[in-house]
Amino acid sequence: MTRLRIDLIEQAISVDPHFARCIMGKNLWLIWIAFIVAVFMYLVVGFSLQGMVLLQPDLIQILGMVFFALSLICAAGALLLRWKGIHEPIQMKTLDPQTIEGSQKYLMFSILAWALTETIAIFGLVMMIMSGNFYTGLPYSAASLILLALQMPISE
Repeated sequence: MTRLRIDLIEQAISVDPHFARCIMGKNLWLIWIAFIVAVFMYLVVGFSLQGMVLLQPDLIQILGMVFFALSLICAAGALLLRWKGIHEPIQMKTLDPQTIEGSQKYLMFSILAWALTETIAIFGLVMMIMSGNFYTGLPYSAASLILLALQMPISE
């Protein structure tokens, strides 16, 4: 049954490229929204688990500095990946998201950049749990949400 559906979708894509772009566009927005929702879920989990584990303040400070540095690396990586993999090729006309190949490349680079961005929120979740303080993770979640907002899918 599943193989039949895959065959039908492949036939529809080969016959009508617009069908492929419609599917890709809707899935892209769905994936992006899922990344946004995940950040809010991390906040709920962090709020629920605050105070469960308490580390020494010195260790929390060291973790905070390490996670901050890693967050900067993830943010730079996500923005660089997005710029070099999507925006620059579109401007240079070497990537056309309207084609099937171009939309697949766009999808791949988008998901990789969004995953790097979500990693920042995960660092925040770990900080919330390890420090026992909900507010230590808020800057990480806020940074993740801002970066995700900057990386919205291109509307057709």
